[in-house]
Amino acid sequence: MASRGEKMRIRPGIVLLLIWGIFLAAADILYLRYLQPARLGKTVSDVLHDATGLNPSIRHLSFSLVPRAGVEIHGLELHPETGHDMTISVEYCRAELSWLSLLRLKPVLRRVELVSPLFSLTRKKEPPRDVSAGSVFSSGKSGTGTGKNFSWPSQLSGMDIMLKNGTINILEEDGSCRLALTGLTLDAAWPGLRNGHADIRAERADIGLGKHIALNLSPVRLTAEDINIRRDATLYAGLRLSLDAQMNSLDAAMGHRIAAPYRYFPLPEPARLGLGMTFSLNPRDAVFSGSGELELQALFPMNSHLTPLSLTIPFSCTGPDTLDIRNMRIAFDKDRGVLNGTLSGFKTLDPELRGTLELEQFSLIRWFGFGRAMPAGLQQALDRITGLLEFRLTPQGVSAPRLVARTEGMTLEGEGSCADFSHPDVTITGTLEHAQLDRIFPELGGSGKEKATPQPPALPPPALPLSNDETPAPVGYKILLHAKSADIIGLTAKRAVCLITPAQGASLDAMPQADPAAPAPRDAGYGVLLSIAADDLYGGSGKARVHLADRCRIVAEAQGIAAQAPVRALAGFSAAGGTARLETDLSFSGDTPRARLESLGGKVDVNLSDGFLSSRRGTRLACSELALNIRAKGRKTAGADNGRLPAETDFAGTWAISLKTPDWNASMRTEAALTFRMANSLSISMAPQKTSLSVEWPEGIFASPDNAKKVPALKVSGTGNVSFNLHDGLLKSEKTNLSFPGAAIRGNAVLSDLNSTPLLSADLEISATHLRRAAASLGFALPATEDPATFASAKLRSRIRMRNNEISLEDIKGSLDASSFSGTAQWRTLPRRELRADLKFDHVDLAPYLPREEKKETRSSLLPLDFLKNHDLNIMLRATRLDLFSTPLRNVSIPLSLSGGFLNIGDITASLGGGGSLRGAFHGRLEGSPPELNSRFQLLLTGVDALALSKARKQDTLLAGTGNGQMKLSARMRRWSDALTLADGTWNFSVRDGYFCSAGAEQKPSAGTAPRFSPGETGPGARTSFDILSASGDVRRGVAESKNFLLRGPMLTVRGAGTLNLATRAISADATATLLGVPEIPVRIRGTVDKPETSYQIMGAVTNTLGNIGSSTLDLVGSVLTAPFRLFTGKKTLEGR
Repeated sequence: MASRGEKMRIRPGIVLLLIWGIFLAAADILYLRYLQPARLGKTVSDVLHDATGLNPSIRHLSFSLVPRAGVEIHGLELHPETGHDMTISVEYCRAELSWLSLLRLKPVLRRVELVSPLFSLTRKKEPPRDVSAGSVFSSGKSGTGTGKNFSWPSQLSGMDIMLKNGTINILEEDGSCRLALTGLTLDAAWPGLRNGHADIRAERADIGLGKHIALNLSPVRLTAEDINIRRDATLYAGLRLSLDAQMNSLDAAMGHRIAAPYRYFPLPEPARLGLGMTFSLNPRDAVFSGSGELELQALFPMNSHLTPLSLTIPFSCTGPDTLDIRNMRIAFDKDRGVLNGTLSGFKTLDPELRGTLELEQFSLIRWFGFGRAMPAGLQQALDRITGLLEFRLTPQGVSAPRLVARTEGMTLEGEGSCADFSHPDVTITGTLEHAQLDRIFPELGGSGKEKATPQPPALPPPALPLSNDETPAPVGYKILLHAKSADIIGLTAKRAVCLITPAQGASLDAMPQADPAAPAPRDAGYGVLLSIAADDLYGGSGKARVHLADRCRIVAEAQGIAAQAPVRALAGFSAAGGTARLETDLSFSGDTPRARLESLGGKVDVNLSDGFLSSRRGTRLACSELALNIRAKGRKTAGADNGRLPAETDFAGTWAISLKTPDWNASMRTEAALTFRMANSLSISMAPQKTSLSVEWPEGIFASPDNAKKVPALKVSGTGNVSFNLHDGLLKSEKTNLSFPGAAIRGNAVLSDLNSTPLLSADLEISATHLRRAAASLGFALPATEDPATFASAKLRSRIRMRNNEISLEDIKGSLDASSFSGTAQWRTLPRRELRADLKFDHVDLAPYLPREEKKETRSSLLPLDFLKNHDLNIMLRATRLDLFSTPLRNVSIPLSLSGGFLNIGDITASLGGGGSLRGAFHGRLEGSPPELNSRFQLLLTGVDALALSKARKQDTLLAGTGNGQMKLSARMRRWSDALTLADGTWNFSVRDGYFCSAGAEQKPSAGTAPRFSPGETGPGARTSFDILSASGDVRRGVAESKNFLLRGPMLTVRGAGTLNLATRAISADATATLLGVPEIPVRIRGTVDKPETSYQIMGAVTNTLGNIGSSTLDLVGSVLTAPFRLFTGKKTLEGR
């Protein structure tokens, strides 16, 4: 019999039976309450209505228990009651129930599957509201509760969601925005006992922004991994997003035609976007954190060049409202940068990015086309920019409280902003401590460096070529740059300011001046205006306005500049100094540097006052004013335009220069084409062009200290065909014609070897038709002469060569009045001033050039003692015939030398007409202080045919015989007159075997007959013969004295003594004349050599005898005593003697 324990044991079958019963009971209750068709349809409709707020419509609904309990819906549609025009339709939907439904006694979904769902929404515009009010982070309550009451919906736990071939269409009511997703698939599992996951894919996503912009994302994939929820309601997950993006054409997006260089869209291939991140979200405590990395790869067709863009953005966030970005890498073509910052403002949908952008490499000219017209050195500088930018970026605008840009060792610091992107007004302010512009413009040289010829960087076409035919964007901008100092080619400017704004007019003349304090002006389509000012420009100031448009224009002026320092920096020495003023007005146009240069034209005016011009050797020329006026324009250059500046180019126009000095004024003007070399911007050549030249000297400038008369003003003017070539070192002036009062200069001149040792070669002809007038205009007072017809005209022709300190005149041919001359001459200034000359005269009559006798005694001028001290001379003067004191000399030779204050003139040689010779010498030496010329003079006459000489002199009283004479004088001279008033020395002369007679009585004896001597003859034809005529004596203090005058002949004997003042030519002589058969007759002579007064003391006893002899014999005594001295007097003393 079984025990009681065995009777009470529960068997497994009984347990299963009980469970089955309970299940059937629960299923019955579930069916009766929820799953019977009548109630099931209503239950599903209520659930959908409560969840969506839409009215559902179900075409067919069924319930099945196998293989798993679930609801199948065919033809589900959801329609709105009011509000948004939103509809949802699903072709097939299956919702599987979890077994938990039995325990909870309500439906618990395990899996939801949607096939071909279509979601359509037409969103109506609503007033803005705080979007955070309904978020999971708001403090209010919504749905399952938020804040501390928040919990994730428990009915989602472990639920799987499947979606196939879905479509989503969202459209703003006004059509401003639209979204279309097609081919949408979803495979997701909400976390439960296991971590959840999600895999969302869309074959295509089309986004419309505005009326024209269309974006296409295809394909799109978003995955979430390891989704789990902790007990504190924190959700953890990892996300990955990948998509390819494309945009419609920029022409369609902008609603108008876009120029080809700016058609950046569509891209040649879709851009690739990738996102990977992990995050955690706790709605209960309003805590969100995450980190990850976003990558973007795109290729833009910028101006027909494929330009790559690469972004790598590491980020992290510790809250729902901020996103930290660290070491974001930006690569756009060859430019590189790193961004660090914080993105915030998600709660209020007002994002803001604050941070710094460090530019590792930035090329300004890579992106902006205007840079390609700049010089190659500047292009290189703008192609290598680094810097730092601290910024604040919002959807409304951007501000940069600090920006730093560096290039070529220079740093620009400042700030900038664009407050409103919808109405962009860009404002940038920067300060440069020191601008070393020589590094930016190496083509100009500077700071002792050689001029470089850099090549522009090899760059693709600019992304923004700034084509002139494009409609400008309505942008306002104002860029204000300060430079404390700036250097270029040795020039320095301090406190410089540059303001860049849009031009407000088509003409610079009518355009208002930009105001740094005014708001940024709007771009009106007239180009760019640069306003530049320098407060300290070598003691002066300068300003400029630059209009960058279809035709660019530069108007600049500067004044008060101390010119010596900048000129020294440019020329390498102080070539000029003074106060300078500059005005320029230049304009140019074109698309290439060469085209701009060929179109460059305008005016340049330079004025220099109270200054000087100087040579490299330090020779200075003071100038009160220098003016340079240029009106020129570029000319076409031969050859093809390769986009670079040509090595040389021509500028044609008017070139004028005027110079005023304390002593003279000059001006030059020419219409010419000058060739300039671009390496140094200097003119290198000019073809022969007619040039006008004018030089003026003011009144009185040539007056000498001894000439009280004021010399009138002098003007020299003329023309010539001037050309030059600095490359060959050549300057020419052909067909030169210059004129000044009384004279003219004609000829050709060439200045060569300008680059080494300049050489001047010229063939000149000087013609003075009014010599006295020409000399007076030059300050030379020609002496008043007895013959007023002297110094009437003169001519000079010669080949001139001048180099360094030497001037040579070759093939000199000239004339003075009727006297012609020829020869050569050389002049040098180093080591001493020296003149060498060899001149030959054909016939010179000095008698007409002797000074006219003045009634009033005047003091003679000083000797040129400084000239004798500081100059050297080596001169040879020759004359075929020289008439000196009416005495004809032939084959005259006068060597002259001066060296170190020693003056030597000699050995002077000449022959006298008819016979005899002359020799002489003059020696002088500077001595004492103040200096005096210690001089010695010697004169020797030998074998003189007195008759031939007196006939040649055309004397009324002829002297025959053979004569000899000698004179030795010395004097210490400071004035010209000292030669006569201070002379000391000795003298003597003698004439033998001769006679006196009148010119009319002289008859030549026939051949073979002796001369007829008739001492007793009287009357006009009588001769007075003598054996000897002699005298000797001393000279003391300019007075010649003789005590042994002797005339001895067969008929007449005269003995006497007397004195002669060499300066005044006053004579005082007493003699005794003894005639044959007549007692001694005392004779007294007074007056001058020119007009002697002879008196006789005649006794009554000899009156009858003297009457028989005749008065002519007595007059002969006076002639005898004065005749030797009249040999050295002018023709005026010969008449009637």
